[in-house]
Amino acid sequence: MDHRLIREGHLTGLSTAEFALYAFLVLVGNADGVSFYRQEKICRYLGEMDWGLFQTARDGLLQADLIAFQPFHAGTPNGFYQVLSLDGLGSPTSPGDTNG
Repeated sequence: MDHRLIREGHLTGLSTAEFALYAFLVLVGNADGVSFYRQEKICRYLGEMDWGLFQTARDGLLQADLIAFQPFHAGTPNGFYQVLSLDGLGSPTSPGDTNG
């Protein structure tokens, strides 16, 4: 994982479920950060995470621009996930924050 997640404050405000999902996607992604795991399997690997919590975590990571998601087809909860580069993200920490 990229140390900038901590140094630039990208983890600030993430829930435990969001962090767990992000870490899982980093670990299973290919060289381009892409993974194809189905929601059922991800939830099972993450300690039987319920689907509502999974979807909330996925939506939070999408909003934070940490991942991208494209469904396999319309109406399915499954699809392609990609962990996005931090290069294009601004720092979510306040300008005067010097902690770290």
